Amino acid sequence: MKRDIYTFGKRAIAIASSFLILASTGCGSKAPADGKEADTVATDSSPAAESQVTESTDTQANADSKSSSQDITLTTYYYTSQKDGKEVSTGKYTDITFSDEIAAKYPKLAAAIDEMTSIWETSASDSVGGNAYWYDPEFNEDMTFFDEMNVDILRFDDRMFTILASYSNFSGGAHPNSFSNINNLDPVTGKVIVLSDVLTKPDEFPSIIRAWFEKNDPETLEEIDSFFFDEGEVFADKLEHNTYTYSVDENGLHILFSPYEVASYARGFIDCNFSYEEYPDLVLDAFKMDAPADMESRITRVDGPTTEVEAKEYFGSEYNDEESSDSAFSVANPSWNYYFNENYKKDTERHYVSLTETKVETTDWIDTSVWADDHGFNRIEFPYNDGTYKYEPYNGYPYDYMYNSIAISNLATGENIIDYDLFALCNGPDEKENRSAQMDEFIRHAKVVDDTLYVAISHWGYASEESSNAYIVAIDLNTNEVIFRSDPLVANGSNFQIIGDTIICGYGFTAEPDYIYLLDRFDGKTVDKVPVKSAPYQFEVVDDTLYVATYNTAYEFKINQ
Repeated sequence: MKRDIYTFGKRAIAIASSFLILASTGCGSKAPADGKEADTVATDSSPAAESQVTESTDTQANADSKSSSQDITLTTYYYTSQKDGKEVSTGKYTDITFSDEIAAKYPKLAAAIDEMTSIWETSASDSVGGNAYWYDPEFNEDMTFFDEMNVDILRFDDRMFTILASYSNFSGGAHPNSFSNINNLDPVTGKVIVLSDVLTKPDEFPSIIRAWFEKNDPETLEEIDSFFFDEGEVFADKLEHNTYTYSVDENGLHILFSPYEVASYARGFIDCNFSYEEYPDLVLDAFKMDAPADMESRITRVDGPTTEVEAKEYFGSEYNDEESSDSAFSVANPSWNYYFNENYKKDTERHYVSLTETKVETTDWIDTSVWADDHGFNRIEFPYNDGTYKYEPYNGYPYDYMYNSIAISNLATGENIIDYDLFALCNGPDEKENRSAQMDEFIRHAKVVDDTLYVAISHWGYASEESSNAYIVAIDLNTNEVIFRSDPLVANGSNFQIIGDTIICGYGFTAEPDYIYLLDRFDGKTVDKVPVKSAPYQFEVVDDTLYVATYNTAYEFKINQ
């Protein structure tokens, strides 16, 4: 039994709910239960582009925070589950509700919060029932499993809405696990404001936070550099992939690392504070506060009811390595970070394509099936063929659409070319850190070019749940070795395209930055990225034109060879 897949803060059950609610955002996927596209909120362009600020922003922001009272209600809902008449699992989550006035003033923020809390609700219920299902009286007799989350609102003004979500869970093992997320949303657009949006000079921040550790906590810095990140620069990587947990208040910028995020569990939470006094030019003036937010005067806290949840397997069938065919090659996961096998180094000159935007059509939502039919494109769904090879995935885990293995055959002859078990590649543990993914990852798309199999792998959740996802891996069909693993958060669409020396893919998600990425197909490095209005879903090439369907915008680009 791969019990670790369910434990240690993985929160895999959040996928079921986030899939139903978020599937049509960026990914445009179909919900597994009924095949219908899920409703959600259209994403907008970047917060920086949509919310231009003036010199009076600080004054207005603080005035706004004092102008209302008790316009936010935080309701805690409780869950319990029994086994053989004994309570064995409990949990809770916090719902956020705005007053009618606030919801009318910030409709996109209200919609984004409704979407977020809906995910929390389903996740909490499923987790409590799932933990009860796995409860074993023989080994867990004196224990009660739990999965709890608490919410605090740290800031709410015209510039930023800041939510601190604290999680604690225990489903067996040596100790409970705890972690925190801070979501900073633009009240006007409802989109996430990432750390680089609030910094005056984002490129300098990795060296600034490293200097902070050198001055204030050199022992932890030594552990950070040796524990998981002995290759590359963790502080720069987190900035590039927007995975910092941060807040901005009247005192300055605060960075929070949860246990296991950059160091060991024993190190606990790490709080880095950058005061305005010591770092006067670190944060853009538009985001600074000159007085405390006094959020408690605006919040009403309420206890909701306790709901009995059935002890039930919410995760789907358990993965079993034996389900892979006898001929399948198991491919290991070399690392959760960027990886390149030096045996495949090529010194030849590369010729990358570039993209010139030629047409943009924006609407509330694009039905990609209709878009594909209107343009004469195939609908992207397994199994499929590319005219030369047929791609048939199997081992759906934990749901039958989350494929972890794939068989590739010659389309003309039907002869099997290769059969890969990619469970370890998708979910770990990896060879570098011996760490498994915290969200279930699976094959999104695959393509063979010149004896190399390119595979896109991602999960259905936010990057904050598991940032090491949405990447492309290249595998040598002759040796079955991994050639490269790209940076994460570059490919979570339904497909990708390869033109010459360039892989064209894209990443985006509700309230996350949306880009088309151009990668070197020989080493997987990012060579360029193109911002788009919402998450890219499907890519099609006709002659020298690239067609891209995103959540709410259809693009056409001229491909410059």
